[in-house]
Amino acid sequence: MTAANTQTTVDNAKASAYRVLRGTIDLVLAEPPSSEFRGLSPFQNVELYSGGWGHVAQHRVKPGDWSTVNLYPNGEINYTAGRITHGGHDVRLYLSNPGDLGQLSQDYLDELKKAITPESVRAIIAGRTRHGR
Repeated sequence: MTAANTQTTVDNAKASAYRVLRGTIDLVLAEPPSSEFRGLSPFQNVELYSGGWGHVAQHRVKPGDWSTVNLYPNGEINYTAGRITHGGHDVRLYLSNPGDLGQLSQDYLDELKKAITPESVRAIIAGRTRHGR
């Protein structure tokens, strides 16, 4: 396999991961029970996934390094990562098209596809709107 073929395969896999992620979220947000979530402040988000770093780091990943994938009421998705020792975040990526997944590893995207299902997104949104947090 040539380098160009390998890159095309990676690009196709990331485009597929984006379609699954975006499709799942759009499906749930179109359902009537999600209207209360869509009416929240644009600064109120829900955490869809958390784990270790999914981006390519320029330095060694250490214990306590974290990441989250968050959904905002307007349908925006973002990836945030940081170090527990720094407070705040070091990296924020807005995932608005397949190309935005280019900085995330395929292993991380595979984990996202397994974790972010219509059922899990419904449950997370329901918990957020039920408790108003």
